[in-house]
Amino acid sequence: MDKKRIHDSLKNKLSVDFRKGGKELIGWYYLDGRKTIRFKVPKGRGDITPGYQKAIENSSRLSNNDFERLIDCPMKGPEYANMMKELRNRNLL
Repeated sequence: MDKKRIHDSLKNKLSVDFRKGGKELIGWYYLDGRKTIRFKVPKGRGDITPGYQKAIENSSRLSNNDFERLIDCPMKGPEYANMMKELRNRNLL
């Protein structure tokens, strides 16, 4: 999966505000106005390593399928927010 595609999807769909930090872009996802999930995406272009992609998936609290849906467009920001609220209600977030 392409680094820029992941970065752009997180930024545009989830309004993650990325800041530069070392070799990575670091950003926070806000749920109900509170910092909730931290994302780290490597800088540059090209494909991301499978291990790094797995780390981003784990950060997102999504399964592999749901993460791919988020990046490939079927999942929108409000659907992600609802999933995170459900995790929070079950004390998993």
